[in-house]
Amino acid sequence: MEGKKAIIPTTVGGDKAYYDPRSINGCMDDLLYPITHNMFFYTGFEALPSHVTYEVNKADEENFNNSTKKFFNTLDNIDNTK
Repeated sequence: MEGKKAIIPTTVGGDKAYYDPRSINGCMDDLLYPITHNMFFYTGFEALPSHVTYEVNKADEENFNNSTKKFFNTLDNIDNTK
């Protein structure tokens, strides 16, 4: 998989503040580390920053559309993403 890029798109029900480094859940990057490092890195992928959508249980259509737009923008610009 060397030379390919990988990204984790995921959703959570909690507020973004619940996933700060000193919060009850811990940092989202740390939670996803077993995937981004152990699965992506060791198989040759370049692990890109994860796309996390927070508070999906409270999301309305506008929030959903904004998150989707942001994710598709990330994919459109993936060659420039590090």
